[in-house]
Amino acid sequence: MDVPAWIRLAGRSGHLPGAAPLKKKLDGVEVVLVAPDAPSDATDGVDLPVIRIGAASGIAEAAPVNPRRFNPAGFLPVGSGAEVEPAPDLSWPEDRLSAARAALATRVNRVHDLASAATLLELTASGVVVIVDDPAGAERWLGGRLAALVGGVDEERLKDPTYRESVSVAQRRATHADHALPARLRQIRVAAGLPVMPAPTVSVVVSTNRPAMLDRIVRNVALQDHPNVELVLALHGDGFDDEPPANADGIAMTVLRFPADAVFGHVLSEASARAGGEWVTKMDDDDWYGVEHVSDLVLAASYTGADLVGKGSEFVYLEGSDVTIRRGLGAGEAPSRTLSGGTLLVRSSVLREVDGWRGVPRSVDVALIDDVASAGGVIWRTHPFGYLLRRTTGQHTWTVDEKYFERQAEQRWDGLALDVAGVCEVSEPQSG
Repeated sequence: MDVPAWIRLAGRSGHLPGAAPLKKKLDGVEVVLVAPDAPSDATDGVDLPVIRIGAASGIAEAAPVNPRRFNPAGFLPVGSGAEVEPAPDLSWPEDRLSAARAALATRVNRVHDLASAATLLELTASGVVVIVDDPAGAERWLGGRLAALVGGVDEERLKDPTYRESVSVAQRRATHADHALPARLRQIRVAAGLPVMPAPTVSVVVSTNRPAMLDRIVRNVALQDHPNVELVLALHGDGFDDEPPANADGIAMTVLRFPADAVFGHVLSEASARAGGEWVTKMDDDDWYGVEHVSDLVLAASYTGADLVGKGSEFVYLEGSDVTIRRGLGAGEAPSRTLSGGTLLVRSSVLREVDGWRGVPRSVDVALIDDVASAGGVIWRTHPFGYLLRRTTGQHTWTVDEKYFERQAEQRWDGLALDVAGVCEVSEPQSG
């Protein structure tokens, strides 16, 4: 992943490694980026937008990371004997990363220069939990969001694998959103007033046969922080009002109606055919989602190049027992065909290639995963945070009882543990 030719850098190259230095010839160049150490007259005579790294532009001084090289692929829980360790003193970044991943977390004294900032970002982008003992001055290099996260870790809770992974997820989200090379290039273009391509469009497809869930569906889609989302809502059966559901947030929404005897897979295919997004994601009407759920999936697709991405149903609320469990720890950030149907994100082009969702009444998710794999598509399971599966006492297309989940539980919390799973309650639907 290289720095494009539309940018030139004045000053120390470490702030944007790979950028061509500022010279007289500027054919095809759109913006000049100025490092803090550049001479005050470095851009004299330049008739192009000039952006200065630092407080004036809001662009952090740390060099961006390559997300294809540094990402959380392979993140795993650690053994019970793991402890917080100092940052490995190794010259090769991959060696540092391998050593750091074996620790409970990596301790950094402070972030005070390009080298210390680069090392930290390589680690946090890769899922390593980082603790900065002295966060003073870190914001200059890391920006406010990541500086607060690495300076605010509750070290005593890190032995809890779910807390440790939640910290890792928060730090990696901030790193990739603010410090990955594509993000840094967007920041520069925005600061320069240059055109910026929009984020990938995502069409959320939801099929429901429960009128009581409509408000919940719309709100779950509206809370997503991904900036380019539409909802294709398939009303499957009778009992729905003639008027479309309330849409106070004004999200782009298409409402389709299907008879009760329509095959579920065909309903999803017809709804997906009306979707305009580069990606199609399926959400379920009664599960819980976090604000970053869709952006998590898009991010995972970007650093893996996957055609189908999802989360595992690791967090499950068992309504009959009133308990939240976690199962399957350590199965995320890896190629996998074990994905929850309410989280699947698939490239629209790939969905067309496999002729949509298979025309079956149940297990449509498993069928799509099989079809994408048969077509040679890359399938990836990302982390589980931002999704909580609801298991009620009513009828399900997935015919297993609560004991099935209880036997697999590796952690449990009394009641509905929304915060643990990183999800939001948008409304309280009827159970059944």
